[in-house]
Amino acid sequence: MLGVDGYNPSAVQYGQKAVASSLESGETSGTTSKTTSSVPAAVSEEPVAKKQAVAKSSAVAIDTSISAEKRIDAAITLIMKYRLGGDGGNALKLLITFIKNIVDHPDDPKYRSINTESNAYKTKLANLVGPLNLLLSLGFERVTEDGVEKLKYNQQPMDVAFPETLTKLLKAEDTYRRMN
Repeated sequence: MLGVDGYNPSAVQYGQKAVASSLESGETSGTTSKTTSSVPAAVSEEPVAKKQAVAKSSAVAIDTSISAEKRIDAAITLIMKYRLGGDGGNALKLLITFIKNIVDHPDDPKYRSINTESNAYKTKLANLVGPLNLLLSLGFERVTEDGVEKLKYNQQPMDVAFPETLTKLLKAEDTYRRMN
C-alpha cells in the first residue's frame, strides 16, 4: 500500500527490526511501528544471512514477564502476518508437525529435538521471527550436539501447553488458509 510516508505495507516484512521489537514488547495488535526501509523486503537486496541474523537475534530476547501462553499467542499472531509466498502458512504447517509429533509420541526422544541446520527449518522457520519465539516459549532450549545446533525439549512429563498449542496452531492454519 502507498501511504502518506511512502511504501507502508500492512503485512510483516522480512528482516525488519520493528516487527521483532513489537513482539518483544508484547504487542499483539495488527499494527507494527514504522519500518526503516522504504523498499519492500521482498525486493530488497538484503542478504539472507542478515535476515536470519535479525530473526535469530530478536527471538532470543523473550520478555519473561509475560506468561508463556501470551507469548505463544503473540508468536502465532505474528506468524500469521507473513503472507508473502505463503511463508506464514508453511511455518504453521511445520510447527504443527513438530508439536503433533511430541503430543503423539511424548516419550520418544527423537521428536523432542529439532535440527536447526535442516533444510526445512532453514527455509520455513529461520527467516521468520515468531516460530523460534513459540518454540522457546514452549520450553525448547538451544543446545549444540556434535557441532550441530538444535532446539531440544527435555522436560518430563510433557507440558500441558503442547496440546493447547497444537489446537491453536491448527485453528491459526485454518484461518490463514481462508485469508489467503
